[in-house]
Amino acid sequence: MSHWVIIIIIIVVIGAALFYWQTYQQLTPAAEERVAEKKAMTNVQKVSLTASDGVVLAADWYPAVAPQKYFVLVHMMPATKESWQELAKRAQAKGYGVLAIDLRGHGQSQAGPNGYRNFSDSQHQESKLDLQAAVDYLKKQGATAEQVSIIGASIGANLALQYIVEHPEFKAAGLLSPGLNYRGIETLPLAARLQQGQRVWLSAADDDNNGLNSQWVKEIYEAIDGEKVLKVGVNFKKGGHGTDIFKASPELMDKLIGF
Repeated sequence: MSHWVIIIIIIVVIGAALFYWQTYQQLTPAAEERVAEKKAMTNVQKVSLTASDGVVLAADWYPAVAPQKYFVLVHMMPATKESWQELAKRAQAKGYGVLAIDLRGHGQSQAGPNGYRNFSDSQHQESKLDLQAAVDYLKKQGATAEQVSIIGASIGANLALQYIVEHPEFKAAGLLSPGLNYRGIETLPLAARLQQGQRVWLSAADDDNNGLNSQWVKEIYEAIDGEKVLKVGVNFKKGGHGTDIFKASPELMDKLIGF
């Protein structure tokens, strides 16, 4: 092999190396952005919130890249914020910022994990301050009221409905296994107070509480003025209580997120 051939080979190799290096440099910012997005979608941050009465609350924050919508997730009793993990991750992957909280007396929040067992009805009702603390946190992340939906299970569902009724600038709530009266939080009078432009999703399972929760969902649905409020009522044959419905009917998660 002549030295000219060797020189040509070296030139070709160097040229190819320079070409691929420049291409790599051009793609790097986009690649880094994709990595950042993926990291954000799989990242869960432990955060601490303080309610207006001083109660310290634990929460899981599922951030997303430039979210346009946000969820506050409020668990059933007895349960914790972890009961929402699958829904939270699905919503996060779709670009939602999601905050799941431990209500006072539950999980890692003050007086948790079992302090709620000794709560009076009035102490349970003070949990509405926990929802406000969650909303305040989302506002610090850049959320507006119309971007935030409240999703609750069991007593969390009653609290979610109560919150958007008392704060009509918030437009949507998802209610799983709501009751007519959980710890003094009555849903029928609340449902009648929903305002123009709000929307509510209601679901329960027929095998829960001897069918009572399904019946309660129907009563709450009927108490909502359908001319003012977009309402969706979907009951399932099987599923149990609150977030347990997801195990039997996982499609409910995507329906809730889309709603």
